[in-house]
Amino acid sequence: MDVQHVLVPPINTTDTGHISVHHILSGSFRSLSLFLLAFYPSKRTISLLQSIPAFGPHQYLASNQHKNRIYTTSWALPPSLSSWHVERSDSWIVSHINTVPISEF
Repeated sequence: MDVQHVLVPPINTTDTGHISVHHILSGSFRSLSLFLLAFYPSKRTISLLQSIPAFGPHQYLASNQHKNRIYTTSWALPPSLSSWHVERSDSWIVSHINTVPISEF
């Protein structure tokens, strides 16, 4: 596995004029939400752009190659797999697409 690929931010890195910003989507083992963050390395600041109500604590997040779809697993009852759309315009927005239960059968 390519380590560089693993360390790439989950959504995207953009250049807004002269200020570089890294967008990060994060979940938590303790929270029922996802969090869209903006990190500005030159300013050494991080901002919460959006708190997204989700369906349980999140174990894993993954994106497609275009970084416009996010897939999450959840410890909800029953455990679930959710898909999310990332709108990357002037103001980034994350919206829910679908959720399905995860089953052993």
